[in-house]
Amino acid sequence: MGMALLVLSTSWAPAQTVQPNEPTWRIDLGQGRMSAVLSGDVLEDERQLTHADTDATRSWARNHLSLHWRLDPAAASGLEWGSYLVQEAHVRGVGAQAGVRMNQSTGIEGARYPFAVDSVQHRRWGFNARYHGSTPVARLDRVRWHVGANLLAVDRFKSMGAEGVLTDGAGGTLALQATRRSDELGGTSTFISPDKALGWGVTLDLGIEGGAAGQTQWALSVRDLGPRVRLRHVLGNDQTLDTDTVSFDADGYVNFAPAISGRYSDRQAWLRIEPEWTASLAHPLGRAGRGLAGLVWHGARQELSVGYEHRLAEHRLSVIGYALRDMPFSVGLRWDMPYGSLGWRGDRLSAGKARIWMLEGGLRF
Repeated sequence: MGMALLVLSTSWAPAQTVQPNEPTWRIDLGQGRMSAVLSGDVLEDERQLTHADTDATRSWARNHLSLHWRLDPAAASGLEWGSYLVQEAHVRGVGAQAGVRMNQSTGIEGARYPFAVDSVQHRRWGFNARYHGSTPVARLDRVRWHVGANLLAVDRFKSMGAEGVLTDGAGGTLALQATRRSDELGGTSTFISPDKALGWGVTLDLGIEGGAAGQTQWALSVRDLGPRVRLRHVLGNDQTLDTDTVSFDADGYVNFAPAISGRYSDRQAWLRIEPEWTASLAHPLGRAGRGLAGLVWHGARQELSVGYEHRLAEHRLSVIGYALRDMPFSVGLRWDMPYGSLGWRGDRLSAGKARIWMLEGGLRF
């Protein structure tokens, strides 16, 4: 699944006052990915490898499509309706040394390298409603706010977790002991009906913003705030693997084959949709420019952005720099037009070599 585009606008777009010519319909779509892995020079350096960050492998991906409609966008208050489709994937691994030693023994008998990896991917769709309002506040002119609810359905879900220990044995041999657990919603099974495989949930969106046009503007918001989603009739699979086993066959011969055992079951699982907290600030710079700053907190991803926006008639051009923990620095470009927008972000121009790569687009009418 191609990685998540965190909609670029949610990362840094400043608060904006509603204009009379704003559109009634809005369509947004995007895709992107992020990946944090150990660099090759660290993997080749024994001293650095010994002290390697246990969270050195982490990636995230997202695709999204949404449609929103508002009866009177120019009104100070009113309802906005929408529908959306989202695909997300998260992967996290610990134990970089075990991955390297899988192909090369240290020769130190008894040396142990623990490891663990877990991944979750899902697809959800749903409908949302959001109410926009405003309230006079002393010294802040008028503060605008919104509150919304998202009714979502999860029809695709797959999670996998594995952990174990890799051990150096005598004569350069390697032994592996591991357990693996997986859950799949919508998977092929002879005892779970596909019609039963579905999960439902509700999340909340909250936001507040202030500042008039031509002045410093600010915004605070949270998206997808809510409890975990309960998934019923999930196909579960638990397995154990041990390569350091000795058994005897029917003829009394020694068998060194790895022992693998497991079972399938019909069970329930839980999906945690991480809320996304966003803070943004826009300050006028000259007659046609604004300085932009933003902060996003989304699960394990903390992101700081600083940029500049220039207005040309009804067009706005922006360039933004992003700094993330355990991620390379990336640059984003965005073009807002009267009836649409285009955005790109990456740490390299080549999509194949980039660890961060995002694209987004939108239509307004």
